[in-house]
Amino acid sequence: MLFVNIIQQLKEERNLLQRNLAASLDMDAPMFSKIERDERFTKRAKVTAFAKIPNISKNKTINV
Repeated sequence: MLFVNIIQQLKEERNLLQRNLAASLDMDAPMFSKIERDERFTKRAKVTAFAKIPNISKNKTINV
């Protein structure tokens, strides 16, 4: 599963806001939006940080 698909799925399932996820990853919302739309790549460190957000399963396979 692609990282962008995981972001979108978790946002929908848990009613998360894009700006809150962006803040938790220490990035601005416009940059996060581009990543979510698959217009920009993200660094591996951000993917790892995303996996450490509370209530996000580490069992998901992420293709970067």
